[in-house]
Amino acid sequence: MKLVKVTAWPVPDPDVEYCVETDEFFDGWLAGEPERAYEIVDEKKVLLNIHYEAYWKNGLLAAKGTWIDGLKQGFWQHYNENGTIACRGIKINDRWVGRWQFYDENGQLKLITDREIGRSLF
Repeated sequence: MKLVKVTAWPVPDPDVEYCVETDEFFDGWLAGEPERAYEIVDEKKVLLNIHYEAYWKNGLLAAKGTWIDGLKQGFWQHYNENGTIACRGIKINDRWVGRWQFYDENGQLKLITDREIGRSLF
């Protein structure tokens, strides 16, 4: 599986940690539920299978995780612009599932949520 690195930048929307240029690492979305990311390989649409890293413009890591069959899967971590951890947890088929931990700008744990039951645990 190849490693793809992209540049991230902050956005004012509190529900979005960062933005990236998606055309830096894939070519489009296949219709369906859920939509799946693909890249063009030898003139054919191939579902995205990559290790993914996004970096803030200051060079620090913004996020890392894995895309399998065009969807975000497995353990993902997101980071603040100062390099501290912002949140981490599991994604299955592009959905945040199970327990997620959220941290403040200083890297201190501030919240644990369980996405399955839809409530905070800490």
